[in-house]
Amino acid sequence: MLLHSLAQHAASRSLINVPGHLLTHCTPSQPPQSVLASPSQQHASGWPGAQVLHCKRARRCHLRTCAAPPADAVTASSVTAREADGGGRESRDGGPTHRSPRVPSHWEDQMRKAPMGKRRVLQRYCNQLELINNLEPTMMSLTNDQLYAKTAEFKARLAAGASLDSLLPEAFAAVREASRRVLGMRHFDSQLVGGMALHDGQVAEMATGEGKTLVATLPSYLNALTGQSVHVVTVNDYLAVRDADWMGKVFSCMGMTCAAVTSDMTTSQYKHAFSRDVTYVTGQELGFAYLRDNTAPSAYDLVLPEHLHFAIVDEADSILIDESRNPMIISLPMAVNTDNVMLIDKIVRSMWEEVDGLSKREAEKIKTYWDNMFGGFLTDAQLQKRDMEVKRVMDAIKSKYYTVDQQTKTLTPSTSAIAVVLDSLVECGVTFKEAVEQNRPPQMSDVFEDPARWGQLATTAFKAYELQQAGKQYIVKDDKIVLVDENTGRLKAITRYQDGMHQALEAKEGVPIKKETIPTANITFQVFFRFYSKLAGMTGTAAPAAAEFYELYKLKVVQVPTNKPLIRVDLSPRLYFDPKARVKALCSLVEDCWDKFRPVLIGTSSVQESENVLNTILSYTSDKYQLQKNYIQVLNAKPDKVRLEAQIVAQAGLPGAVTIATNMAGRGTDIILGGSAEGLTKMLLLKLVYKRLMEDEEASSLPLLPLLLSSGPLSVFDTSDVEEAQAGGVLGAVNQRLQRFEEMGAEMLPDELHRELLAPVLLAALEGDKLRQHAAKSAGAPQQPTGAPPPQPGLMKYQEASDLATRVMEMAYLIRRSVYERIRIKSGGQPPTTLQYSIWFATHIRDVLAEQEDLYVSAPQGQQFAVKAAVYLWMWLDNKCYSWSDYVRSQGGLLVVGTSLQESPRVEFQLRGRAGRQGDPGASVFFV
Repeated sequence: MLLHSLAQHAASRSLINVPGHLLTHCTPSQPPQSVLASPSQQHASGWPGAQVLHCKRARRCHLRTCAAPPADAVTASSVTAREADGGGRESRDGGPTHRSPRVPSHWEDQMRKAPMGKRRVLQRYCNQLELINNLEPTMMSLTNDQLYAKTAEFKARLAAGASLDSLLPEAFAAVREASRRVLGMRHFDSQLVGGMALHDGQVAEMATGEGKTLVATLPSYLNALTGQSVHVVTVNDYLAVRDADWMGKVFSCMGMTCAAVTSDMTTSQYKHAFSRDVTYVTGQELGFAYLRDNTAPSAYDLVLPEHLHFAIVDEADSILIDESRNPMIISLPMAVNTDNVMLIDKIVRSMWEEVDGLSKREAEKIKTYWDNMFGGFLTDAQLQKRDMEVKRVMDAIKSKYYTVDQQTKTLTPSTSAIAVVLDSLVECGVTFKEAVEQNRPPQMSDVFEDPARWGQLATTAFKAYELQQAGKQYIVKDDKIVLVDENTGRLKAITRYQDGMHQALEAKEGVPIKKETIPTANITFQVFFRFYSKLAGMTGTAAPAAAEFYELYKLKVVQVPTNKPLIRVDLSPRLYFDPKARVKALCSLVEDCWDKFRPVLIGTSSVQESENVLNTILSYTSDKYQLQKNYIQVLNAKPDKVRLEAQIVAQAGLPGAVTIATNMAGRGTDIILGGSAEGLTKMLLLKLVYKRLMEDEEASSLPLLPLLLSSGPLSVFDTSDVEEAQAGGVLGAVNQRLQRFEEMGAEMLPDELHRELLAPVLLAALEGDKLRQHAAKSAGAPQQPTGAPPPQPGLMKYQEASDLATRVMEMAYLIRRSVYERIRIKSGGQPPTTLQYSIWFATHIRDVLAEQEDLYVSAPQGQQFAVKAAVYLWMWLDNKCYSWSDYVRSQGGLLVVGTSLQESPRVEFQLRGRAGRQGDPGASVFFV
């Protein structure tokens, strides 16, 4: 009876108001029998009566149940800021003032599965969410100037004593409205919840494709109101620059500054970037900036703010866990004679070429012998025996000069090699200190004991030739040796080998040799990120590492519900004992996807495995798919693929696309089913227009046009126009284009799009010097002196051409938005996909281009035509991608295939998460 009285008292006072769908032990309509004393003790209304409660948790649950009135007895009312902070509060008459906000059913399911503590946190966020949504009409009614003035208002309220938490609903609502206006993207409710988790200094686990880049704008803006800089940490320079340019529009709309930090900046540029309200930067740049500040010779050289305020780490599991113990080392150059390195390289190169060439010839002989013996068809056991014999012979030949332990990756030069080094040095006139002091002939021991360290230099040079392979462990880029992460394919631009290995590689590849360095200071992420007053992170796979996050950084993980229900199908791994069966199954799966035009993403654990998978598909798939084979995209460590990584991954959802990539490649870029119209437009501008201004090597590195576009009407533009224009003039080139265009058949471009695209294609070939001068001027390059000859054609770098295309896309974006708004009004809100391109789009594009001519009229003529072509092309691709998206969905969405299981389940979850973004269909499977 005492419990019953307490329950009735709690119900009458409405002390606790928790929605029934959050209760796991009992609900008003269906309490669990294990809690009730007997069914007869329930009231007729369905509410539980006096019960025997056997544990504290059951009693607490019972009190909540008794306090919660029936659903139909509650009326919703407005929620105050105080109520949002602390849940329901009683009114003067003892009744509830509001009920918990309604949430989507799939949120209820996810919240129901969460532990009690995390469930309460999410419930608090949902209450805040209702406040933000209630403020949306007010924010939408503000003018741009009034929205801009909100920042000054918030800062004034902070100065008057208000807390950041009290400003959160209004600040988030303002940022959401700014994003809607300048980016055309309105934050989802799930993104608002993610922003609250970040503001609270927690790790927000948000599924791939939930828009974490946009989420970061919310807590970044709110915490930057204090006047202290907020750092958003990304995984590479490309994402830092992309996100700063992209999200910077939101901060500019709200009156805040934003910048990106890259590895090629000067000290003054570093200081300027870190002085902004929001700075996008990689973790490595932050760490090295801290080390440089601690070893700076003067206060002028300091770049970081005095106080590290707030950091939001994207891909937090990768940066804060996987790379947490990797030291960042800052070094100073030491006095090393580079002539000695080059001399040793010449000696070692001759020995290595001798044994390497001989071993390869002998290996070919053995392979030919085995092929002739078994007619070219060897079983797995025979292949293993052949390979063992090849290895034994090659090792025997190379042992003349060195031996290698493959397990420890150590190399030991032989006595013969040291003798050759000694004789070669003597022939070159090198003297040895001890031999001179003792007045004796040089001995082999002098090679190692001499202060010049000849023996160590020779050993390192042998390692550079035998254990380091270009394109695998390193690449040559801009006359520099750039190291490669073998697992992810990422370039490590600011990392150098120690102990002379980097100098040996530079000598091997014939690039300028830099002095060796000695470490002067070092730090790890695990230590550095603890210096921040507040730290938060976001990733798609935080839950498996929750214990590590808390142990290392005292960060808790909040699993944010998805915006739409996740319908991806995660299939069980397929196990194969026979490697041939595994290869056959993988190729059969790819062929099936080609037949259905279903996109497939194949994730590998290393760059080498990516190459092996590509060779397997090319060799073992049917010849009838020869056309599709030509359009397989592979992301590896080659420079042309690294810089285009985001473009390639963004189009991995196109019908029939096959993309092979390491598990880390393309993280931070969404795969949109049917392709990204914006990304395709920029890719087409580069391929069809700006490649005519680029160096041949740079132009050839551009990705292929997607299969559906390259085999369609756009292929008529994907050729060179210079010879045609020189042979028959501009008119002759145009006539040849039109004739070829008419021969394309049934699937033709709209006439308006064809004409607008033809102009910049020809102008790029005929007036490329003007565009190059415009690009150089925009990049801050010095002007050509008066009377100087114009620059030669074909000398533009990829980055310069990409910058030109980016500026075109920015202008085209503004015009495109105006066109869509006009079409919406004129059509009465009809879906754009139902409207005919020539009647609706082309007409309104032409009118808006004339009205907004001021946007692009100051650019060179080639750029003006490129803007017009971009608008026509972008809006045509909008409809194409929409129809392709419907088709891909009908085929089951993106299929993700993993070629091996990983040491960490997080990596597997990351790969699976590439499919099924924002409620899209999809599937994932592993072949092992």
